[in-house]
Amino acid sequence: MARFETAVQSVISSLDQGWGRRLLAWFAAGVLLLALIAVYARSQFRGLREAEAMEYAQLGRGLLEGRGFATRCIRPADIAFAEGRGRAHRLDAFPDMRHGPLFPALLALAYRATGVSFEVKPSAAVHAPEALAVIPVCALGVLLAGLMTYLLARRLFDEQVAAVCALVYFVSRAALSQAVSGLPTALMSFLTACAAWALARSAEAAAAGRGAGRYLPGAALAGLLGGAAFLAGYGSLAAAAALAVFAALAFEERPWAAALAFAGGFAVAAAPWIARTVRETGLPLGLSTHAVFKASGLYAEDVMAQGLSRLDGLRAARLLRRDLLAGLPRAFETDLRSLGSGLVVCFFLVALFQSHERRLVGTLRGCVGLGAALTVLGMAAGWLPGRELGALLPLITVFGVGGFFEMLRRDPAAEPGRDRVLTWALVALSALGTVAALLGPRAGIPYPPYYPPLADAVCALIEPDEALCSDIPEATAWYGNRVSVLLPREAHTVAALEGRGMPIGGVYLTTRSASRPYVGALTAGPYSSWLPVLRGQAPPDFPFTEGIALPPGTRDQLFLTKPGRLTSPEPPPAAPPAPTPAPADRP
Repeated sequence: MARFETAVQSVISSLDQGWGRRLLAWFAAGVLLLALIAVYARSQFRGLREAEAMEYAQLGRGLLEGRGFATRCIRPADIAFAEGRGRAHRLDAFPDMRHGPLFPALLALAYRATGVSFEVKPSAAVHAPEALAVIPVCALGVLLAGLMTYLLARRLFDEQVAAVCALVYFVSRAALSQAVSGLPTALMSFLTACAAWALARSAEAAAAGRGAGRYLPGAALAGLLGGAAFLAGYGSLAAAAALAVFAALAFEERPWAAALAFAGGFAVAAAPWIARTVRETGLPLGLSTHAVFKASGLYAEDVMAQGLSRLDGLRAARLLRRDLLAGLPRAFETDLRSLGSGLVVCFFLVALFQSHERRLVGTLRGCVGLGAALTVLGMAAGWLPGRELGALLPLITVFGVGGFFEMLRRDPAAEPGRDRVLTWALVALSALGTVAALLGPRAGIPYPPYYPPLADAVCALIEPDEALCSDIPEATAWYGNRVSVLLPREAHTVAALEGRGMPIGGVYLTTRSASRPYVGALTAGPYSSWLPVLRGQAPPDFPFTEGIALPPGTRDQLFLTKPGRLTSPEPPPAAPPAPTPAPADRP
């Protein structure tokens, strides 16, 4: 009995001081963060908004159902590219050529762990797999990225800077929007921050005079983590390149060995997947590199992806150089400076021009700046969307807040309490975007053009062994689980898709096509052949002549099929609720 009382007293005293108090603090912080993410998700999430998020979601479903890394969202350009290389694929077994495998694999694990049903329920406010699997995976990535932000800042600076870094990260809308985006940005952030932490720890071990056997494994581990970030999203390649430069500069002894260890770890993680993409496409990054032509003068909007002809390389290279120069100011002025509410980025940019007493901190800060510059170049060229900068958000937060504290501490004669006031002002200003989102109107459903019951009902109008041709193939592949081909550039080429293992059961046109510029795209532009179809006047050689307007009572969308196949004049679901204006999230 005396031993029991002694043990109880020991536990009680540990709660007042030592590990127990720290454990309670971490638990309370975790509960508060989960509550913050839940409140933000309830306010700002009413379904996936990004086409790429739906592509990742359906890839994860394919892995779960044993189809391998095959996509049901197919672009005519991908078909043409594969056939040009002599690698024709059936539409129902078409390999994905544009995305990394790690995020879909995690989604497949989440689907299996939750046992969620993929059935679209018209009465549900949000599609169940998105609410129970996709968003929790993204939210977990944000939590882990914030934890690594704290750990990295504590290693490079001190406990106070680390706590403020974590707080600024978690209250920023840039981080919270990653939790509801359905994209791998948070996962990329976490893995990149882990790689930087492992590399910094290894460099410290080398500076302390430990043997190569003590610090080179850390450099190899950092390379493995960088390779994992690459597999989560190709946009992490810029951060991996910057960390490789850091490995070559941060180690005073045997820097070449550390750089080789990092490169070796990266190769172990990424080489098998790169070999697969080279086998399929001849390109290390697959057809993701074709994104640079999406908004060029040669291939306006989605014309590149919708074409069944090969790429005009010479003209495209000239226009790429022009678009790069035109996109640089936009990428710097808008995407970079608005990341993390802009304030932390400003301190980060100022800190790049300051020296630091620790060589390790100054070197890593400069390499993070290099990674940001490479990412901005990728965004200006059109290869990377603006959200890829979010993968560097933990590192930019660490050095932005660290630079803020460096400026405060260089003025020892400041007024008492000034540093605390300015620190809380930094946190409050970083949270302004989140506060505005939470106090503003709740986000509406992403219609037009996305409405899960409508997409599912359209897919039910064709047979399971048929493919659907649509301008939103990502939605019909995800919600309707149908092989979906992006609408070809010209209407008469729909029939040319028939001889690839699956018949085309119908054509699904939404507001994405109808809202294109009338003069610039629909009359004399690249989509002029679709204008008669949108008007209800099918061309003579167009086989899909029977159709219905969707939703019932509107003409927002149009489903066309071959004559004699429609048995009901109206689809099952009612019209979606009227969309409510909501501030756009930054993923």
